[in-house]
Amino acid sequence: MWDDVKRALAALPQYKAVLAAAGREAGSVRVAGLYGSARALFLARLAEDLRAPLLVVAPDPVRARDVEDDLRIFGMDGVVAYPEDEILPYDYHDPDRNLTGMQMLALDALGAGRVQALVCTLRGALKKVYSPTLFRSLVVEIRAGEERDPTDLAEILVRLGYERHETVEAKGMFAVRGGIFDLFAVAEDEPVRMEFDGDTIVSMRAFDIETQRSTGAREALRAHPPSHIYLDPDGVARLAARLRGSGGTLAGEERETRLVAAERLEKGISFFGMEHYAAAVHEVVPLFDHFAAPPVVALVDAEDIETSLGEFRGEIVERYERSGEEGNLYPAPAEVYVGEEALAERLAAARRVSIHALEWEGAVRFGTSSPGDYRRNLAGLVSDVEKEVRKGSSVYFFCANRPQRDRAEELLEDVAMEIDFPLGELSSGFRWPELGVFFLSEAEVFGRYHRPYHTKPARSRSLAYDPSHFHAGDFIVHVNHGIGRYMGMRVIDVEGGRTECLDLRYGGDDHLFIPVAQLRMVEKYTGGEGDEPELARLGSAAWTRTRERARKSAEKIARDLLEVYAARQLAKGFAYPPDRAWQKEMEASFPYEETEHQLRATAEVKNDMESQRPMDRLLCGDVGFGKTEVAVRAAFKAALSGKQVAILVPTTILAMQHYATVSERLQGYPVTVAMLSRFVTPAHQKKVVADAAGGRVDVVVGTHRLLSGDILFRDLGLVVVDEEHRFGVRHKDRFRAIKKSVDVLSMTATPIPRTLSMALSGIRDFSVIDTPPRNRLPIHTEILPFDDDRIRDAVMREVDRGGQVFFVHNRVQSIAVMEGYLRRLLPERVRISSAHGQMHERELERRMIDFLERRFDVLVCTMIIEAGLDFPNVNTIVINRADRFGLAQIYQLRGRVGRSDRKAYAYLLVPKGKTLTPQAVKRLQAISEFDYLGAGYRIAMRDLEIRGAGNLLGVEQSGHVAAVGLDLYTRMLREEVARLRGEPVPEEREIRMSVPVPAYLPSEYVLDSEERMDIYRRVSRIGSAAEAEEMRNELRDRFGPPPAPAVNMLRLVEIKARAAAAGIERIEIARAGTLNAGFAAARAPDRGKIAEIVELFAGRLAFSTKEGFGMTVRPAKGESGGVSGEPAGRSPDRGATREPAGGSAIESRLADLENLLKSLESSAKLNS
Repeated sequence: MWDDVKRALAALPQYKAVLAAAGREAGSVRVAGLYGSARALFLARLAEDLRAPLLVVAPDPVRARDVEDDLRIFGMDGVVAYPEDEILPYDYHDPDRNLTGMQMLALDALGAGRVQALVCTLRGALKKVYSPTLFRSLVVEIRAGEERDPTDLAEILVRLGYERHETVEAKGMFAVRGGIFDLFAVAEDEPVRMEFDGDTIVSMRAFDIETQRSTGAREALRAHPPSHIYLDPDGVARLAARLRGSGGTLAGEERETRLVAAERLEKGISFFGMEHYAAAVHEVVPLFDHFAAPPVVALVDAEDIETSLGEFRGEIVERYERSGEEGNLYPAPAEVYVGEEALAERLAAARRVSIHALEWEGAVRFGTSSPGDYRRNLAGLVSDVEKEVRKGSSVYFFCANRPQRDRAEELLEDVAMEIDFPLGELSSGFRWPELGVFFLSEAEVFGRYHRPYHTKPARSRSLAYDPSHFHAGDFIVHVNHGIGRYMGMRVIDVEGGRTECLDLRYGGDDHLFIPVAQLRMVEKYTGGEGDEPELARLGSAAWTRTRERARKSAEKIARDLLEVYAARQLAKGFAYPPDRAWQKEMEASFPYEETEHQLRATAEVKNDMESQRPMDRLLCGDVGFGKTEVAVRAAFKAALSGKQVAILVPTTILAMQHYATVSERLQGYPVTVAMLSRFVTPAHQKKVVADAAGGRVDVVVGTHRLLSGDILFRDLGLVVVDEEHRFGVRHKDRFRAIKKSVDVLSMTATPIPRTLSMALSGIRDFSVIDTPPRNRLPIHTEILPFDDDRIRDAVMREVDRGGQVFFVHNRVQSIAVMEGYLRRLLPERVRISSAHGQMHERELERRMIDFLERRFDVLVCTMIIEAGLDFPNVNTIVINRADRFGLAQIYQLRGRVGRSDRKAYAYLLVPKGKTLTPQAVKRLQAISEFDYLGAGYRIAMRDLEIRGAGNLLGVEQSGHVAAVGLDLYTRMLREEVARLRGEPVPEEREIRMSVPVPAYLPSEYVLDSEERMDIYRRVSRIGSAAEAEEMRNELRDRFGPPPAPAVNMLRLVEIKARAAAAGIERIEIARAGTLNAGFAAARAPDRGKIAEIVELFAGRLAFSTKEGFGMTVRPAKGESGGVSGEPAGRSPDRGATREPAGGSAIESRLADLENLLKSLESSAKLNS
């Protein structure tokens, strides 16, 4: 597509001069006047003419990614990224495995000669890597159908640095379960499952990391080293001897550090900082050495590279010396990094093009320029496009995707015919009059950001919480027996057959064993953080009374909600018109890519606004998932229709931030935005109040001040309430009055449990945003002792990559002392300030704005930052005395970082050498474990789910929720809602089933007890033959051919589901070889069906009415009457028919039972 443009470029005299200079051996040329993406267009053409690979070096990861993307857009093949580690030199952190995988792919591509342009940063180019020979020897290629010993493969992977786990959940892991071998190679986008038959790989397929189910066939797999160190036995022996020898003269912690490192290296145990020993274990070489032919070196923004080179050298030496003081004996910088002399020699010998952002003496000058800033200035863009077209220029507007292109064409319909709209994320536009081209990116028109390295579209596990995840010691609730403590799993004999049971301990040290088939009768107990419920006593009536009180509470809530719902259906409100052009233009200017759930929530809010009835919708989403943007779009829609909007927030700082956000998003449109809070002077408050009453202000952002009696709006149309539960009772009465007449959108970051949302579906309007923004990364969380070096490292790691840091010190009295400590600890170039709630309003506002505008690097603050603040450039938070905070508080604080596309860090500081309380230890361990996206809906946030339930149901009900647990209360509520609406309520009737066969998941088949529990929970919910078959397929896919007890379990579950549908409530296969089946009242078969059954079991059938209607099937003549020997079930192979579940008599009776069910089912089909 760009051939004509490249030919025009090649014809320029400046380009010819550059080509001539760069074409000479060791030729060097400086270039200036190339703006934005014009640099990539220039390099793409230069690479074609020089017929040599490029090594493109950028000053930082952002500019490296921009050049990489732009080169591909301009048609260059073989563009490969080599990202930097994004950790400090000699850091004790491990690099991100995604980045390591990209590095390994780049080395692989270099070795295969597939690279035309390798794009890296200065830091990435300086760090040495595996030698080409060693690297090639370490890559393991695996193909479907080949012969390979799985035990040998596991040993090879362990030597490479892969970790063996029971379930593969991340890159660098593998798992072996019988003949199933799962591997998530570090350079792969998805894990791969291999199925072995002996030593043959009979199948290879990709699988989903969340569901663990196979997704498609694979033919081959390349497993690269998961780190930059290979534990070569000879090299490790040399290093270990060196570490031990040097440790002999040391004492204390330094000696211990070296001895522990030596021991772990010898045993192949991974530890933080292990990669730094690579140069002492095996050969490492400069990245240059992986090129088959010398590359042309292109330095992008060369002046910045030269500046950062000196700083980086100094940082390497400083951190190497400090690591030595800590007892580490890492290889010297010259062994780990390319030294100054070596780098100078390499550059002097290479052909080199230095691209300068500034004018440079002697540089070849091109004539490109910035395209201009057209955000909220579409008229200016249209005018400029028309001018360029009149001059004969070609205009290109790059859009990230088709919907965005459609939006751009609609907004620019007056000149759309004159513009080409190619798809692609061009980093920035440019004008190049000499070539007659005018390039535009979304950055100039919509202000959109670009994706970073190493992220696929983000996926949240937020609503994947399943209360079946019990751990020994957890509290549980049995529907009939109440609250107990889960003690673990045990395989025992139950009613003649072996099965796995939950061991539950109750008051008085009584134990109850619940077969896994009855698992749906058990829920995990969910109460508030720190609440420890009293264990129920078996046989006591107290639990029955508690349960009935909770049920009456659920009935009252259901009735109230249905009444409110009915009243709202009858109420009349203002129906807004469909979106207008300005609405679409404003939404297109959103600087991020919307998530699917964000778009869905926006559509739901707009549908409410466009209907006649007043809106009362609750918008729920984890911190940083994009709720505010939904509110901004709703507010703009209301303002464009002449309605006023009130946005209520609980804190003054949040009011300031929302005011800034709304003002920035609606800038350039005829919408007036004002703020009411203690940050605003009394005189200005008076003016805002008068303007609201006179209709001269469209959107007012404020705290509870907005609910004062003197606040009157001329035509209020929409009220947005952020974190409604944080307002007082008086304020909530005011909310109820407001909701009768205007549209209300409430927002909350406290999670609404999925089961609760399902229970209230259709009677309470709410939207859930549970997918994180694209490129959002989990927050790395560490617990650290209060230590000068650790604190300095944590802060400098962030500051050195251009970010900012929150340092939380929740003591106003000593916050100045902490600020002084950090000033002494950190270099002078680190700018530090502080903020807390007792400061004067104007001063607090000024400091927060200064921090938002990056005038400070570190903000020492109290919990004042907890509520909803959005500082995208702050990606490290240090929380002092984290042991004093609650779990929910730490989670909310941690949510202040990680709100951009950069890896974020949370450091929880605890006193050095001080013993923490058991509760504090448990809290800190929990928050460090739950560091994936949306973890708020997992165990770490179950306390907040109680608050979320109170937010949705009314706080006064939280006592009943805590009494029986959230999950059981939700079940009650769902049943009451269905009953009051006249819908059928499924009856929880447990079928009594006694079949003397083993029916469970053997621990050697599914090793992980939590995994078994999850499968048991899902098995207990199976309600059809199709669901049972799906579970069979899943077990076979994930764990291999199921053993006899697992086959029996699924067969019996399927029989139980069919029996329930047929009205059977009791099944027994006696040791004597008889089958007894009892029917539920009013479900006995009619006379015609009985006659058919009598014929089916000619001479073997007897009837009974002792326990309701029942029937007994006796063994056939000549059949062995009893059961002899052990059950003989076997695992079915592919395509095999069902094998016997037990002895011949038992198998015969199961076949009789299935024939009986078949007969009853045929009757049901005829009747229907």
